[in-house]
Amino acid sequence: MTIGKTHDDSAMIDRTSRWAIATIALATAAGTGLRFVGLSAHEFWYDESCTYLYVRDLFDWPAGWANLLRESTNLPYYVLLRGWATIFGHSEAAYRAFSALAAALTVPLLGAAAARLAGRRGGVIAAVLAAAHPLHVYYAHEARAYALWVLLLTGAAWALIRAVQRMTARSWSLYGVLLLAALPTHYFSLYWAPATLAAVTLAQDRRRAVRFWAVTHVVVGLCFLPYFFAAVLPAGLGGGNRWLVEAWEPLAAIPNTLWAMLPAGRYPPHLTGLSASGSDAATSWPELAALAGAGALILVAAGRCARALTAVGAARDATRERRRSVARGTAAAAGGAG
Repeated sequence: MTIGKTHDDSAMIDRTSRWAIATIALATAAGTGLRFVGLSAHEFWYDESCTYLYVRDLFDWPAGWANLLRESTNLPYYVLLRGWATIFGHSEAAYRAFSALAAALTVPLLGAAAARLAGRRGGVIAAVLAAAHPLHVYYAHEARAYALWVLLLTGAAWALIRAVQRMTARSWSLYGVLLLAALPTHYFSLYWAPATLAAVTLAQDRRRAVRFWAVTHVVVGLCFLPYFFAAVLPAGLGGGNRWLVEAWEPLAAIPNTLWAMLPAGRYPPHLTGLSASGSDAATSWPELAALAGAGALILVAAGRCARALTAVGAARDATRERRRSVARGTAAAAGGAG
């Protein structure tokens, strides 16, 4: 008797794969449309005007680079956008189209990362949610670095999952390159390391994964240090990052962010048209429905995580038991030979 997948099983897997790929492609197409519509609907606002000036003066040495380093972040974005503007021009639509493209590419990439982590269904759900996410669409319409930053971090997440699964130097190097690109794009990437360490500790070969993780992050950190001392630290000492202190409310930041992520969440006032109700209004039925849906999704995700952790623990125990069995067998064989 042959043990393995039957023809029907293989056909079912192929059909599921095609369905997942088609759904992610459809979500990507819809998300691309949402991100490219209305790019020239309004003029640059203040921060976008800064982007225009930085890109225009990028090769004006040394004044242009002095101004650029004073902002302390986004340098890869400005360099790439300068090349983009050389081809497509310096209009509002041209500048924002670069962000729209980065945001559109994030949708299938997030689907691929989620599929590696949670299977095809997880990849489809992640891609659909990303395609329709209002804040992601909003920042796709802004000539700022946020869309590119999210793309790079999404790529880093995909590469990290792949590296933990393959456990090769080449796969970890790809993760390191993407993380190194994300750091100067926005220094909030520094918060990435603790979260990834928590994820790596769940790997089946935990010790090896942690060693790879540590070496990769040390190398990335050493490569980032010159930029940190040249741009991030001087800008902080000069008050360039004062907005961060003023806007940061430690006790409220996380719940407010989660609240804004809801389909009917209370978005910041300047995001006109996204909020289902005013900040002082009573909770609406769409908000209640969104809260209920989010709660259900959290419960489902928690259950899946619990099952995944149980499976990881069982696999780890089975691996240890096999190693002990092999060691006992080897010792017995050596004793018999003696």
